[in-house]
Amino acid sequence: MVLPLTKNIIQILGLFNPFMKEVVEIMYLTKEGFILNGEKYEKRIGPIPKTPYKEGMEETLRLLMMEN
Repeated sequence: MVLPLTKNIIQILGLFNPFMKEVVEIMYLTKEGFILNGEKYEKRIGPIPKTPYKEGMEETLRLLMMEN
């Protein structure tokens, strides 16, 4: 049997588990999507170093292959 974990159920679990209590507080993040772009930080501290996606994947795979 599968039961959905509704906000009410998680709130009840939060009475016994502090982690679940915190989960309820951040559930609003799952209702709508959002984009993190770092613009606010770049205004305060300057450009943030970025690695292009393809380059990062190639480097990650290369390092994983070296471990085996």
